Amino acid sequence: MKTRISGIRGYLTRLEYSYDSMSKHQFDSELDEVIKLMDILKDEASRYYKEKSFDQYSITENDDDDADRGVIYTVINSIPFLVKKVETDDIYEDNYLVAFCEERTRELMKAKAINTHNDFWKQHQTVAGNVYGSVPSELLRKENVETLRDYDWLDVEVDIIDFKVSGYNKDRILKYVSENFRSYIIVDEIRTNSLLVLRYNEA
Repeated sequence: MKTRISGIRGYLTRLEYSYDSMSKHQFDSELDEVIKLMDILKDEASRYYKEKSFDQYSITENDDDDADRGVIYTVINSIPFLVKKVETDDIYEDNYLVAFCEERTRELMKAKAINTHNDFWKQHQTVAGNVYGSVPSELLRKENVETLRDYDWLDVEVDIIDFKVSGYNKDRILKYVSENFRSYIIVDEIRTNSLLVLRYNEA
């Protein structure tokens, strides 16, 4: 299933970064592949959850228990973001995510914010999350921000979180964040080679 998700992310990234240079045939072909992968992913997810109880990130029985030592993390900064809100409970229904990403790209291009958006997310590689359109507003010009607000992008305060627990691996962080944070993205920050969590407070 992780391979399928990576495939979808790869196709969507190519669509976004090459939006203005692809021929219509190339664009339609890439879009068809995304739709096929999403259909396969939905089937796999359905079988997966029928066969296994919900425990998305496996943790061995030898790992320390959270109740014994607690979960320690540090909010190292809080910065304003603009967020494009998801308007459905099931992003995989009726190819919603594909249409959402296309609309996000068009709005970013019209706001002349696409390059800033792409540069930021190239430096912050997404590991997991449930926010699909956002950019730090402080990196944009005032007119870029106002245009995105006109498209109903929301102003949201985002906490930048660093986990400081010795021995906590990526899977344990993913599990904790998915169970305790409502809106988030976990990223590998290229510059510092560190795993950080973006917690969207009102998304």
